[in-house]
Amino acid sequence: MEEGLQDQIKSVSNEPGVLGVVCFNKQGLVLCKEGSVTDSLAYNISLLAKHSASLEDDGPSPVTCVEFNNLKIVMKQTEKVVFAIISESV
Repeated sequence: MEEGLQDQIKSVSNEPGVLGVVCFNKQGLVLCKEGSVTDSLAYNISLLAKHSASLEDDGPSPVTCVEFNNLKIVMKQTEKVVFAIISESV
Protein backbone atom coordinates (compact mmCIF):
# COMPACT_ATOMS: atom_id res chain seq x y z
CA MET A 1 0.00 0.00 0.00
CA GLU A 2 2.77 2.45 0.86
CA GLU A 3 4.31 2.07 -2.59
CA GLY A 4 0.96 2.76 -4.26
CA LEU A 5 0.43 5.81 -2.09
CA GLN A 6 3.90 7.14 -2.91
CA ASP A 7 3.21 6.63 -6.63
CA GLN A 8 -0.07 8.55 -6.37
CA ILE A 9 1.59 11.41 -4.49
CA LYS A 10 4.35 11.63 -7.10
CA SER A 11 1.74 11.64 -9.84
CA VAL A 12 -0.24 14.48 -8.24
CA SER A 13 2.92 16.48 -7.49
CA ASN A 14 3.81 16.42 -11.20
CA GLU A 15 0.59 18.21 -12.17
CA PRO A 16 1.02 21.80 -13.44
CA GLY A 17 1.04 24.37 -10.64
CA VAL A 18 1.40 21.83 -7.84
CA LEU A 19 4.30 22.65 -5.53
CA GLY A 20 3.92 19.79 -3.08
CA VAL A 21 1.78 17.02 -1.65
CA VAL A 22 1.78 15.67 1.89
CA CYS A 23 0.02 12.78 3.59
CA PHE A 24 0.00 12.33 7.35
CA ASN A 25 -1.90 10.45 10.03
CA LYS A 26 -4.39 12.06 12.43
CA GLN A 27 -1.63 12.60 14.99
CA GLY A 28 0.29 14.77 12.50
CA LEU A 29 3.02 12.23 11.69
CA VAL A 30 4.08 12.71 8.08
CA LEU A 31 3.66 9.44 6.18
CA CYS A 32 5.00 10.74 2.88
CA LYS A 33 5.58 14.03 1.12
CA GLU A 34 6.74 15.22 -2.25
CA GLY A 35 7.86 18.61 -3.46
CA SER A 36 8.44 21.72 -1.40
CA VAL A 37 6.69 20.79 1.84
CA THR A 38 8.62 21.76 4.96
CA ASP A 39 8.06 19.98 8.27
CA SER A 40 6.70 23.23 9.71
CA LEU A 41 4.17 23.61 6.89
CA ALA A 42 3.11 19.96 7.22
CA TYR A 43 2.57 20.42 10.97
CA ASN A 44 0.45 23.53 10.46
CA ILE A 45 -1.60 21.80 7.77
CA SER A 46 -2.28 18.95 10.19
CA LEU A 47 -3.58 21.43 12.78
CA LEU A 48 -5.83 23.13 10.21
CA ALA A 49 -7.19 19.79 9.02
CA LYS A 50 -7.94 18.73 12.60
CA HIS A 51 -9.82 21.96 13.29
CA SER A 52 -11.79 21.85 10.06
CA ALA A 53 -12.78 18.22 10.72
CA SER A 54 -14.18 19.26 14.10
CA LEU A 55 -16.66 21.61 12.39
CA GLU A 56 -18.77 18.66 11.27
CA ASP A 57 -19.76 16.14 13.94
CA ASP A 58 -21.80 13.91 11.65
CA GLY A 59 -20.69 12.79 8.25
CA PRO A 60 -17.42 13.16 6.41
CA SER A 61 -14.95 15.92 7.17
CA PRO A 62 -14.98 18.90 4.81
CA VAL A 63 -12.50 19.69 2.10
CA THR A 64 -10.65 22.76 3.35
CA CYS A 65 -8.91 25.36 1.21
CA VAL A 66 -6.56 28.00 2.59
CA GLU A 67 -4.88 30.68 0.47
CA PHE A 68 -1.98 32.88 1.56
CA ASN A 69 1.29 34.30 0.18
CA ASN A 70 0.43 33.16 -3.37
CA LEU A 71 -0.09 29.60 -2.10
CA LYS A 72 -3.22 27.51 -2.07
CA ILE A 73 -3.56 24.49 0.23
CA VAL A 74 -6.40 22.04 -0.26
CA MET A 75 -6.73 19.38 2.43
CA LYS A 76 -9.07 16.51 3.21
CA GLN A 77 -9.12 14.29 6.28
CA THR A 78 -10.30 10.72 5.83
CA GLU A 79 -10.91 8.13 8.52
CA LYS A 80 -7.19 7.46 9.05
CA VAL A 81 -5.12 9.96 7.07
CA VAL A 82 -5.03 13.56 5.89
CA PHE A 83 -4.05 14.53 2.36
CA ALA A 84 -3.00 18.03 1.34
CA ILE A 85 -2.01 19.55 -1.99
CA ILE A 86 0.01 22.77 -2.05
CA SER A 87 -0.21 24.73 -5.29
CA GLU A 88 0.29 28.18 -6.71
CA SER A 89 -2.65 30.47 -6.01
CA VAL A 90 -4.21 31.71 -9.24
